Amino acid sequence: MKGHPAKIDVELRTFARSTIEQRKMSPPVTIELMDLGMNVFYKLMTRGKDSGGTWQFEGGPVPGSTGAHPTPWRVRFEEEGKKPFVLDCPFM
Repeated sequence: MKGHPAKIDVELRTFARSTIEQRKMSPPVTIELMDLGMNVFYKLMTRGKDSGGTWQFEGGPVPGSTGAHPTPWRVRFEEEGKKPFVLDCPFM
């Protein structure tokens, strides 16, 4: 999956939706995909669902990131006013 931003985007959004709902997080939530060195190379933010119930995300690859990142990847979730947490990335 390395170097395929479209696939990363779909997988990260799917994982983020699932995690946010399972943990009953309150938007806004920032989601950061990081490499082994904890360097953020993909960042999303959600303010919640639209009127149709679909989660809305903004963001994408971090400008200046190369696309070649050592694995395994980690995902950091930050909910406003709460301590961020990091999960192992379930896709690569």
